[in-house]
Amino acid sequence: MLSNNLARPLFLAACLLISTVGASATTVVFGTGGTAGFTNGGSSDSGMAGGVMLTATPWANGAGPAPVLTVTSGGYGVDSHFLDQQQIDGLTRNEAVVLTFSAPVLLNGYQLTDFVPGFDDVDILVNGSAGGIGSIGTVIAFRADGNIDNFRLRSVDFTAVPEPSSLALAGLGLGLAGLIREHRK
Repeated sequence: MLSNNLARPLFLAACLLISTVGASATTVVFGTGGTAGFTNGGSSDSGMAGGVMLTATPWANGAGPAPVLTVTSGGYGVDSHFLDQQQIDGLTRNEAVVLTFSAPVLLNGYQLTDFVPGFDDVDILVNGSAGGIGSIGTVIAFRADGNIDNFRLRSVDFTAVPEPSSLALAGLGLGLAGLIREHRK
């Protein structure tokens, strides 16, 4: 059993660790009037958000010119240069906006504009596999896969996930601090 002299500092240290580990959610709004750094378009758009670097790039399948990330007040779209509506659509080529994060994130939510439920559908791929809200990864794609899918990605809500090694080092440091304190008494 721990002495009162050791129990209290360890309890306070554990509370501190838990409070620093519990990262807060970050919402990034894309497009005109959106979050600073995510309003340019072109071949990619990037900036810091929630303590991680986020880069948005356009993607389109099949042969053809390189797709371009389009930006409006409705958010990000993709122009793949063939009868394109400059939304994320599957009109002539399936298109996607791919978000690449510098560290793992938990997808908490997203907002699409120009999206008609029951008519349009969105495929969410996390690290190349089917995913959705609650998925953890470093690459998240919002993809249209049919000629009736037309929408824009307006925002994404995520939480940075601490790396296990960081948590282990923090716990080890707290444990050592507690042992040193107990030894000094």
